[in-house]
Amino acid sequence: MQQNPKCQILRDLGHIDPFTHWPNYLEYGFTPADLPDLIAMLREAVINDLDDESDPDWAPLHAWRTIGQLGCAEAVEPLLDALDHLAEDDLAPDELSLVFGMIGEAAIDPLIRQLHDPTMELLPRLIIIDGLKEIAQRHPSTRDRVVSLLTDYLQTPDAEAPVVNAAVVSMLIRLSATESMDVIRDLYAKDLADLSFCGDIEDVEIEMGLRQERDTPRPDYLAAMALGIADSPDSTNPLDIVDFYLDKYATEDSLLNAAELNGFLTSIACAPEIIPPSAWFAGIWGQDQMPIERANQQEASEFLT
Repeated sequence: MQQNPKCQILRDLGHIDPFTHWPNYLEYGFTPADLPDLIAMLREAVINDLDDESDPDWAPLHAWRTIGQLGCAEAVEPLLDALDHLAEDDLAPDELSLVFGMIGEAAIDPLIRQLHDPTMELLPRLIIIDGLKEIAQRHPSTRDRVVSLLTDYLQTPDAEAPVVNAAVVSMLIRLSATESMDVIRDLYAKDLADLSFCGDIEDVEIEMGLRQERDTPRPDYLAAMALGIADSPDSTNPLDIVDFYLDKYATEDSLLNAAELNGFLTSIACAPEIIPPSAWFAGIWGQDQMPIERANQQEASEFLT
C-alpha cells in the first residue's frame, strides 16, 4: 500500500517544542481526504517519557494537530476510539482538548455521550471535559449548550467518579456558569465531588463570584486528597516512589511526576551559579514546605532519599 507522502512529511518533522505555537500543518497540502491516513498515524507509538534518552515518535502529535486544524467532524469518533491509547501520551491531556475545541460544535454530542460512559478511564474523561470547555470558549455560540449538557450530567453524576464530577464543576467555573449553581450545590450536598479538585461548595461560590468569603473553616483538602490512595508505594523503584508521593500529596502548583522533577533538577544543575536548595525546593511543591512533611515525617524521609 502506497504511503501518503504528506503523512511522511509529518513523520520526518520529528521533535518539536510542544510549548510553542503550533505550525500551520495545512501548508503541507492536507485536506479532509487525508483524514484516514492521519487517523492511522494516531495508532503509532505515543510519547510517554519526554525525558527518555531514546528518540520518541512524534508522529501522533503532528497527526492530531493536523486533524484539529482541518476541523473535520468526521474525526471526532475515531479520536474518541483512540482516546484510551492516546491518553498514554504525556502531551495528550493538554493537546487533545484543544483539538476537540478546534473541531467545534460537531464534537459536543459525541463527547457528552462518552462523558456519561462509566467504563471510560479517568484521564480520557478529563480530556473530554476539558475539550467541551475548549469548544465553548472557542465557539461562544455553543457556550449555553455546553453548560446545559454539563449541568445535566451533574444531575445524574457517576457516583463512583468524584474526580470526574469535580472536574465538570471546575469547567463550569471556567465558563462562569452561575446558572448551574443549584445543581452544583446539590452535588456537594451529596458528597459526590472530590474536594481536592476545586475545593468545597464555599470555594466554588467564591470562584463563581457569589460570595466574598467563607462562613466556615476551610476543610482539610490534604486529607481529602489522600482518600482512596494507597498508604505506601507498591514498588521499590526510586522513580516509582517519587511518582507515588508527588501524586499522593500533589498541590495545584506542584510538579506532577518524576520526569518533571528530573527536568526541574537538571535545569538547576545547569545554572551558571550554584542555587541553594532553600531557593528552589519550594518549586517542587509550589509552597515553602512539603505537604508530605506536614502529614508524615517517615514518608517525607522516604521521598527525599
